[in-house]
Amino acid sequence: MGHSVLLWDIPERGLQDGDIVPVYIRSNISHTYAISVPEGKERFDIPLWQITEPESRRAVKKTAARYEAYRHQYASVKLDGLPVRADPVNTARQVYRLRKGEIIKLLYKGKGDPVMAGNTALEGDWMRVLTQDGTQGWCFSYNLEQFATEKGGSIVGGEVAVVEEEDVVIQEVISKTWYPDYYRSMIQSHRIDIARMNAAYCFAVDEESEKITLNLPDMHGSWSYAGALKTGNAEYTFTGTPVKIHIRSDTHIVVTCSDEGGRPRDFNFITLGEEDDVAEIVAAERDRRAAEYRALYNFGPNFKSASYGQLSLRDDMSFTWRNNRSLVPSVISQSARNGGTVEISYFIDDSLASQYDGILTFAFEGMKDKVNFLYEMTDNGIRLEDATGAQFEGNTLVRRGISPFIIFFERN
Repeated sequence: MGHSVLLWDIPERGLQDGDIVPVYIRSNISHTYAISVPEGKERFDIPLWQITEPESRRAVKKTAARYEAYRHQYASVKLDGLPVRADPVNTARQVYRLRKGEIIKLLYKGKGDPVMAGNTALEGDWMRVLTQDGTQGWCFSYNLEQFATEKGGSIVGGEVAVVEEEDVVIQEVISKTWYPDYYRSMIQSHRIDIARMNAAYCFAVDEESEKITLNLPDMHGSWSYAGALKTGNAEYTFTGTPVKIHIRSDTHIVVTCSDEGGRPRDFNFITLGEEDDVAEIVAAERDRRAAEYRALYNFGPNFKSASYGQLSLRDDMSFTWRNNRSLVPSVISQSARNGGTVEISYFIDDSLASQYDGILTFAFEGMKDKVNFLYEMTDNGIRLEDATGAQFEGNTLVRRGISPFIIFFERN
Protein backbone atom coordinates (compact mmCIF):
# COMPACT_ATOMS: atom_id res chain seq x y z
CA MET A 1 0.00 0.00 0.00
CA GLY A 2 2.93 2.32 0.62
CA HIS A 3 4.69 3.67 3.70
CA SER A 4 3.47 5.34 6.89
CA VAL A 5 4.82 7.11 9.95
CA LEU A 6 4.43 5.24 13.22
CA LEU A 7 2.65 7.42 15.80
CA TRP A 8 3.07 5.28 18.94
CA ASP A 9 5.96 3.08 20.10
CA ILE A 10 5.81 -0.69 19.66
CA PRO A 11 8.64 -1.63 22.08
CA GLU A 12 8.19 -5.37 21.65
CA ARG A 13 9.02 -4.90 17.94
CA GLY A 14 11.85 -2.43 18.50
CA LEU A 15 9.85 0.35 16.82
CA GLN A 16 9.48 3.94 18.01
CA ASP A 17 7.15 6.73 17.00
CA GLY A 18 8.49 8.58 13.99
CA ASP A 19 9.80 5.42 12.32
CA ILE A 20 8.73 4.94 8.71
CA VAL A 21 7.27 1.47 8.14
CA PRO A 22 6.03 -0.41 5.06
CA VAL A 23 2.27 -1.05 4.94
CA TYR A 24 0.80 -4.03 3.08
CA ILE A 25 -2.90 -4.57 3.80
CA ARG A 26 -5.77 -2.68 5.43
CA SER A 27 -8.56 -4.67 7.10
CA ASN A 28 -11.83 -2.83 7.57
CA ILE A 29 -13.18 -5.79 9.52
CA SER A 30 -10.56 -5.86 12.27
CA HIS A 31 -9.65 -2.15 11.76
CA THR A 32 -5.96 -2.95 11.40
CA TYR A 33 -3.04 -2.51 9.03
CA ALA A 34 -0.55 -5.26 8.29
CA ILE A 35 2.97 -3.79 8.53
CA SER A 36 6.51 -4.98 9.11
CA VAL A 37 9.63 -3.44 10.60
CA PRO A 38 11.76 -1.63 8.01
CA GLU A 39 13.65 -4.18 5.92
CA GLY A 40 11.82 -6.96 7.78
CA LYS A 41 9.81 -9.83 6.33
CA GLU A 42 7.45 -10.76 9.18
CA ARG A 43 4.10 -9.00 8.93
CA PHE A 44 1.98 -8.18 11.96
CA ASP A 45 -1.23 -6.26 12.60
CA ILE A 46 -1.58 -2.92 14.35
CA PRO A 47 -4.68 -0.73 14.82
CA LEU A 48 -5.41 1.84 12.11
CA TRP A 49 -4.82 4.79 14.43
CA GLN A 50 -1.22 3.83 15.20
CA ILE A 51 0.18 4.99 11.83
CA THR A 52 -0.50 7.77 9.33
CA GLU A 53 -2.34 7.15 6.07
CA PRO A 54 -0.12 5.09 3.71
CA GLU A 55 1.52 7.09 0.93
CA SER A 56 4.55 6.98 -1.35
CA ARG A 57 8.07 6.75 0.00
CA ARG A 58 8.81 10.31 -1.10
CA ALA A 59 5.59 11.78 0.37
CA VAL A 60 5.94 9.97 3.69
CA LYS A 61 9.24 11.74 4.37
CA LYS A 62 7.40 15.08 4.35
CA THR A 63 4.81 13.63 6.71
CA ALA A 64 7.56 12.37 9.06
CA ALA A 65 9.10 15.85 9.12
CA ARG A 66 5.84 17.23 10.54
CA TYR A 67 6.21 15.01 13.61
CA GLU A 68 9.99 15.33 13.98
CA ALA A 69 10.01 18.11 16.61
CA TYR A 70 8.08 15.90 19.07
CA ARG A 71 9.48 12.54 18.08
CA HIS A 72 9.67 10.21 21.12
CA GLN A 73 7.86 12.85 23.23
CA TYR A 74 5.01 11.68 25.46
CA ALA A 75 3.23 13.16 28.44
CA SER A 76 1.64 12.05 31.70
CA VAL A 77 -1.63 13.78 32.61
CA LYS A 78 -1.54 15.70 35.91
CA LEU A 79 -5.25 16.51 36.20
CA ASP A 80 -8.14 14.04 36.25
CA GLY A 81 -10.77 14.95 33.65
CA LEU A 82 -8.47 17.08 31.49
CA PRO A 83 -10.28 17.57 28.15
CA VAL A 84 -9.00 16.86 24.65
CA ARG A 85 -10.75 19.22 22.24
CA ALA A 86 -11.59 19.23 18.54
CA ASP A 87 -9.82 22.61 18.03
CA PRO A 88 -7.12 24.51 19.98
CA VAL A 89 -9.70 26.64 21.73
CA ASN A 90 -10.84 26.18 25.32
CA THR A 91 -14.51 26.34 24.30
CA ALA A 92 -14.21 23.82 21.44
CA ARG A 93 -16.07 20.51 21.49
CA GLN A 94 -14.59 17.94 23.84
CA VAL A 95 -13.59 14.69 22.05
CA TYR A 96 -11.96 12.86 24.98
CA ARG A 97 -11.61 13.16 28.75
CA LEU A 98 -8.20 12.19 30.14
CA ARG A 99 -7.57 10.37 33.40
CA LYS A 100 -4.96 11.52 35.88
CA GLY A 101 -1.77 9.57 35.18
CA GLU A 102 -2.85 8.60 31.65
CA ILE A 103 -0.06 8.53 29.07
CA ILE A 104 -0.59 10.36 25.76
CA LYS A 105 1.59 10.97 22.70
CA LEU A 106 2.58 14.52 21.79
CA LEU A 107 2.38 14.91 18.00
CA TYR A 108 3.09 18.57 17.26
CA LYS A 109 2.51 22.10 18.55
CA GLY A 110 -0.35 24.23 17.27
CA LYS A 111 -1.59 27.81 17.47
CA GLY A 112 -4.73 28.56 19.40
CA ASP A 113 -6.43 30.87 21.86
CA PRO A 114 -4.71 31.41 25.22
CA VAL A 115 -6.13 29.55 28.21
CA MET A 116 -7.03 31.92 31.02
CA ALA A 117 -7.14 31.50 34.79
CA GLY A 118 -9.11 34.57 35.74
CA ASN A 119 -7.29 37.46 34.05
CA THR A 120 -4.01 35.55 33.77
CA ALA A 121 -2.98 33.45 30.77
CA LEU A 122 -1.68 30.03 31.79
CA GLU A 123 1.79 29.01 30.67
CA GLY A 124 1.84 26.34 27.99
CA ASP A 125 1.02 25.49 24.40
CA TRP A 126 -1.78 23.82 22.51
CA MET A 127 -0.55 20.36 21.57
CA ARG A 128 -1.94 17.92 19.05
CA VAL A 129 -2.12 14.69 21.08
CA LEU A 130 -2.92 11.01 20.55
CA THR A 131 -4.52 8.79 23.20
CA GLN A 132 -4.03 5.06 23.64
CA ASP A 133 -7.40 4.29 22.05
CA GLY A 134 -6.51 6.26 18.90
CA THR A 135 -8.32 9.54 19.62
CA GLN A 136 -6.59 12.67 18.30
CA GLY A 137 -7.31 16.20 19.43
CA TRP A 138 -5.92 19.32 21.06
CA CYS A 139 -4.84 19.59 24.68
CA PHE A 140 -3.27 22.54 26.51
CA SER A 141 0.09 21.54 27.97
CA TYR A 142 -0.21 23.31 31.35
CA ASN A 143 -1.38 20.10 33.03
CA LEU A 144 0.90 17.72 31.09
CA GLU A 145 4.20 16.30 32.38
CA GLN A 146 6.35 15.77 29.30
CA PHE A 147 8.92 12.97 29.00
CA ALA A 148 10.87 11.17 26.28
CA THR A 149 11.31 7.48 25.49
CA GLU A 150 14.05 5.46 23.87
CA LYS A 151 13.93 2.15 22.01
CA GLY A 152 12.46 -0.53 24.25
CA GLY A 153 10.13 1.91 26.02
CA SER A 154 12.56 3.22 28.66
CA ILE A 155 12.07 6.81 29.77
CA VAL A 156 15.15 8.99 29.23
CA GLY A 157 13.93 12.50 29.94
CA GLY A 158 11.25 14.39 31.80
CA GLU A 159 9.67 14.29 35.21
CA VAL A 160 8.37 10.71 35.17
CA ALA A 161 10.49 9.08 37.85
CA VAL A 162 12.02 5.63 37.85
CA VAL A 163 10.63 3.51 40.67
CA GLU A 164 13.29 2.79 43.23
CA GLU A 165 13.45 -0.36 45.34
CA GLU A 166 12.06 1.51 48.33
CA ASP A 167 8.81 2.24 46.48
CA VAL A 168 6.70 0.10 48.78
CA VAL A 169 3.60 0.48 46.62
CA ILE A 170 4.95 -1.31 43.57
CA GLN A 171 6.87 -3.76 45.75
CA GLU A 172 3.61 -4.74 47.41
CA VAL A 173 2.06 -5.39 43.99
CA ILE A 174 5.05 -7.42 42.82
CA SER A 175 4.99 -9.58 45.95
CA LYS A 176 1.45 -10.85 45.28
CA THR A 177 -0.22 -13.14 42.79
CA TRP A 178 -3.24 -11.48 41.19
CA TYR A 179 -6.30 -13.38 39.98
CA PRO A 180 -9.19 -12.34 37.68
CA ASP A 181 -11.72 -10.27 39.60
CA TYR A 182 -14.58 -12.66 38.78
CA TYR A 183 -13.00 -15.29 41.05
CA ARG A 184 -14.29 -13.41 44.08
CA SER A 185 -17.97 -13.59 43.08
CA MET A 186 -17.59 -17.30 42.23
CA ILE A 187 -16.10 -18.03 45.63
CA GLN A 188 -18.68 -15.96 47.51
CA SER A 189 -21.61 -17.55 45.65
CA HIS A 190 -20.10 -21.08 45.76
CA ARG A 191 -20.70 -21.37 42.01
CA ILE A 192 -17.34 -22.28 40.56
CA ASP A 193 -16.96 -22.35 36.78
CA ILE A 194 -13.99 -24.69 36.38
CA ALA A 195 -13.65 -23.72 32.72
CA ARG A 196 -12.86 -20.15 33.83
CA MET A 197 -11.17 -20.72 37.18
CA ASN A 198 -7.67 -22.09 37.15
CA ALA A 199 -4.68 -21.46 39.40
CA ALA A 200 -2.66 -20.68 36.25
CA TYR A 201 -4.98 -17.80 35.26
CA CYS A 202 -3.27 -14.86 36.93
CA PHE A 203 -1.01 -11.84 36.67
CA ALA A 204 2.34 -12.31 38.33
CA VAL A 205 5.70 -10.54 38.45
CA ASP A 206 8.81 -12.64 39.10
CA GLU A 207 11.29 -10.07 40.35
CA GLU A 208 14.17 -12.53 40.52
CA SER A 209 13.98 -13.54 36.85
CA GLU A 210 12.53 -10.14 35.83
CA LYS A 211 9.58 -11.76 34.09
CA ILE A 212 5.94 -10.70 33.84
CA THR A 213 3.23 -13.26 33.13
CA LEU A 214 -0.33 -12.47 32.09
CA ASN A 215 -2.39 -15.62 31.63
CA LEU A 216 -6.14 -15.65 30.99
CA PRO A 217 -8.48 -17.93 29.01
CA ASP A 218 -8.33 -15.57 26.01
CA MET A 219 -5.05 -13.75 26.60
CA HIS A 220 -1.53 -14.96 27.31
CA GLY A 221 1.83 -13.25 27.38
CA SER A 222 5.20 -13.43 29.10
CA TRP A 223 7.77 -10.65 28.93
CA SER A 224 11.17 -9.75 30.32
CA TYR A 225 11.17 -6.30 31.91
CA ALA A 226 14.01 -3.94 32.79
CA GLY A 227 12.27 -2.10 35.61
CA ALA A 228 9.09 -0.40 36.74
CA LEU A 229 8.47 3.24 35.94
CA LYS A 230 5.98 5.38 37.78
CA THR A 231 4.15 7.06 34.92
CA GLY A 232 1.22 8.54 36.80
CA ASN A 233 -0.70 8.57 40.03
CA ALA A 234 -0.74 4.92 41.19
CA GLU A 235 0.26 3.90 37.66
CA TYR A 236 3.38 1.96 36.70
CA THR A 237 4.77 0.85 33.35
CA PHE A 238 7.09 -2.14 33.02
CA THR A 239 9.84 -1.06 30.65
CA GLY A 240 10.42 -3.12 27.55
CA THR A 241 6.91 -4.56 27.71
CA PRO A 242 3.42 -3.53 26.55
CA VAL A 243 2.19 -3.88 30.15
CA LYS A 244 1.24 -1.23 32.66
CA ILE A 245 -0.80 -1.37 35.86
CA HIS A 246 -3.06 1.04 37.68
CA ILE A 247 -3.43 0.38 41.40
CA ARG A 248 -7.03 0.81 42.56
CA SER A 249 -6.55 -0.51 46.09
CA ASP A 250 -4.47 -2.98 48.11
CA THR A 251 -6.53 -5.80 46.62
CA HIS A 252 -7.44 -4.50 43.15
CA ILE A 253 -5.32 -3.56 40.13
CA VAL A 254 -6.08 -2.93 36.46
CA VAL A 255 -3.56 -4.38 34.00
CA THR A 256 -3.43 -2.79 30.54
CA CYS A 257 -1.87 -4.79 27.73
CA SER A 258 -2.14 -4.71 23.94
CA ASP A 259 -3.68 -7.72 22.22
CA GLU A 260 -2.41 -9.34 19.01
CA GLY A 261 -4.00 -6.58 16.96
CA GLY A 262 -2.22 -3.91 18.97
CA ARG A 263 -5.39 -2.75 20.72
CA PRO A 264 -4.98 -1.92 24.42
CA ARG A 265 -7.19 -3.98 26.73
CA ASP A 266 -7.87 -3.56 30.45
CA PHE A 267 -8.03 -6.55 32.80
CA ASN A 268 -9.19 -6.37 36.42
CA PHE A 269 -7.30 -8.45 38.97
CA ILE A 270 -7.71 -8.99 42.69
CA THR A 271 -5.92 -10.75 45.51
CA LEU A 272 -7.54 -13.59 47.44
CA GLY A 273 -7.42 -14.48 51.11
CA GLU A 274 -4.97 -17.06 52.43
CA GLU A 275 -7.86 -19.48 52.91
CA ASP A 276 -8.80 -19.25 49.22
CA ASP A 277 -6.49 -21.71 47.50
CA VAL A 278 -7.59 -21.73 43.85
CA ALA A 279 -6.33 -25.25 43.10
CA GLU A 280 -8.14 -26.63 46.16
CA ILE A 281 -11.34 -24.76 45.26
CA VAL A 282 -11.35 -26.19 41.73
CA ALA A 283 -10.59 -29.70 43.04
CA ALA A 284 -13.46 -29.43 45.53
CA GLU A 285 -15.84 -28.37 42.75
CA ARG A 286 -14.79 -31.34 40.61
CA ASP A 287 -15.49 -33.64 43.57
CA ARG A 288 -18.91 -32.01 44.10
CA ARG A 289 -19.88 -32.58 40.47
CA ALA A 290 -18.66 -36.16 40.57
CA ALA A 291 -20.72 -36.80 43.72
CA GLU A 292 -23.83 -35.30 42.12
CA TYR A 293 -23.48 -37.53 39.09
CA ARG A 294 -22.74 -40.56 41.27
CA ALA A 295 -26.01 -40.00 43.17
CA LEU A 296 -27.95 -39.90 39.90
CA TYR A 297 -26.11 -42.94 38.54
CA ASN A 298 -26.82 -44.93 41.70
CA PHE A 299 -30.46 -43.86 41.51
CA GLY A 300 -30.67 -45.37 37.99
CA PRO A 301 -28.71 -45.94 35.98
CA ASN A 302 -31.31 -47.06 33.38
CA PHE A 303 -34.46 -45.10 32.61
CA LYS A 304 -37.25 -45.52 30.06
CA SER A 305 -40.07 -43.47 28.59
CA ALA A 306 -42.83 -44.67 26.26
CA SER A 307 -42.51 -41.49 24.18
CA TYR A 308 -38.87 -40.48 24.51
CA GLY A 309 -36.89 -43.71 24.49
CA GLN A 310 -34.40 -45.39 26.81
CA LEU A 311 -31.67 -43.46 28.65
CA SER A 312 -28.75 -45.31 30.24
CA LEU A 313 -26.05 -43.65 32.31
CA ARG A 314 -22.62 -45.20 32.69
CA ASP A 315 -20.04 -45.07 35.43
CA ASP A 316 -17.57 -43.08 33.27
CA MET A 317 -20.14 -40.28 32.66
CA SER A 318 -21.03 -41.49 29.19
CA PHE A 319 -24.58 -42.32 28.11
CA THR A 320 -26.75 -43.97 25.50
CA TRP A 321 -30.17 -42.58 24.57
CA ARG A 322 -32.12 -44.67 22.09
CA ASN A 323 -35.46 -44.00 20.39
CA ASN A 324 -35.37 -40.24 21.09
CA ARG A 325 -36.78 -39.22 17.70
CA SER A 326 -39.63 -37.29 19.34
CA LEU A 327 -37.04 -34.69 20.33
CA VAL A 328 -35.59 -34.38 16.83
CA PRO A 329 -34.96 -31.74 15.51
CA SER A 330 -36.44 -29.32 18.07
CA VAL A 331 -34.07 -30.35 20.88
CA ILE A 332 -31.67 -32.91 19.47
CA SER A 333 -30.04 -32.49 16.06
CA GLN A 334 -30.76 -34.96 13.25
CA SER A 335 -27.01 -35.58 13.04
CA ALA A 336 -26.80 -36.68 16.68
CA ARG A 337 -26.01 -40.30 17.42
CA ASN A 338 -27.43 -42.38 20.25
CA GLY A 339 -24.68 -41.68 22.75
CA GLY A 340 -22.09 -39.31 24.11
CA THR A 341 -20.96 -37.89 27.43
CA VAL A 342 -22.73 -36.21 30.34
CA GLU A 343 -21.43 -33.10 32.12
CA ILE A 344 -22.49 -31.17 35.18
CA SER A 345 -21.42 -27.62 34.35
CA TYR A 346 -24.21 -25.28 35.44
CA PHE A 347 -25.90 -24.10 38.61
CA ILE A 348 -29.54 -23.21 39.25
CA ASP A 349 -30.62 -19.83 40.58
CA ASP A 350 -31.87 -19.85 44.17
CA SER A 351 -35.38 -19.00 42.98
CA LEU A 352 -35.55 -22.35 41.11
CA ALA A 353 -33.36 -24.54 43.33
CA SER A 354 -36.29 -26.00 45.31
CA GLN A 355 -37.87 -27.40 42.12
CA TYR A 356 -34.87 -29.23 40.62
CA ASP A 357 -31.87 -31.27 41.66
CA GLY A 358 -29.53 -29.88 39.01
CA ILE A 359 -28.72 -29.49 35.33
CA LEU A 360 -27.40 -32.23 33.06
CA THR A 361 -25.50 -31.31 29.91
CA PHE A 362 -25.55 -33.96 27.18
CA ALA A 363 -22.83 -33.88 24.53
CA PHE A 364 -24.13 -36.09 21.74
CA GLU A 365 -21.70 -37.63 19.30
CA GLY A 366 -22.26 -36.10 15.88
CA MET A 367 -23.88 -32.94 17.30
CA LYS A 368 -21.96 -29.67 17.62
CA ASP A 369 -24.06 -28.00 20.34
CA LYS A 370 -24.64 -29.47 23.77
CA VAL A 371 -28.13 -30.01 25.16
CA ASN A 372 -29.04 -28.93 28.71
CA PHE A 373 -31.82 -30.41 30.83
CA LEU A 374 -33.01 -29.44 34.27
CA TYR A 375 -33.58 -32.65 36.21
CA GLU A 376 -35.39 -33.82 39.31
CA MET A 377 -35.28 -37.28 40.88
CA THR A 378 -38.80 -38.45 41.79
CA ASP A 379 -40.06 -41.57 43.58
CA ASN A 380 -40.37 -43.53 40.34
CA GLY A 381 -37.71 -42.01 38.12
CA ILE A 382 -36.45 -38.67 36.85
CA ARG A 383 -38.07 -35.66 35.26
CA LEU A 384 -36.09 -33.85 32.55
CA GLU A 385 -36.99 -30.36 31.38
CA ASP A 386 -35.46 -29.03 28.17
CA ALA A 387 -33.41 -25.88 28.89
CA THR A 388 -32.88 -24.85 25.27
CA GLY A 389 -34.85 -21.64 25.70
CA ALA A 390 -33.79 -20.99 29.28
CA GLN A 391 -31.90 -17.85 30.30
CA PHE A 392 -28.36 -18.24 31.63
CA GLU A 393 -26.21 -15.67 33.37
CA GLY A 394 -22.68 -16.94 33.34
CA ASN A 395 -22.81 -20.52 34.59
CA THR A 396 -26.18 -20.10 36.32
CA LEU A 397 -29.64 -20.81 34.88
CA VAL A 398 -31.83 -17.96 36.12
CA ARG A 399 -35.06 -18.44 34.16
CA ARG A 400 -36.83 -21.47 32.64
CA GLY A 401 -37.63 -21.59 28.96
CA ILE A 402 -41.10 -20.89 27.60
CA SER A 403 -43.13 -24.08 26.96
CA PRO A 404 -40.19 -26.48 27.30
CA PHE A 405 -40.30 -30.21 26.62
CA ILE A 406 -40.85 -32.09 29.88
CA ILE A 407 -39.94 -35.77 29.94
CA PHE A 408 -40.74 -38.35 32.61
CA PHE A 409 -38.45 -41.37 32.76
CA GLU A 410 -39.20 -44.40 34.90
CA ARG A 411 -36.40 -46.33 36.49
CA ASN A 412 -35.91 -49.49 34.54
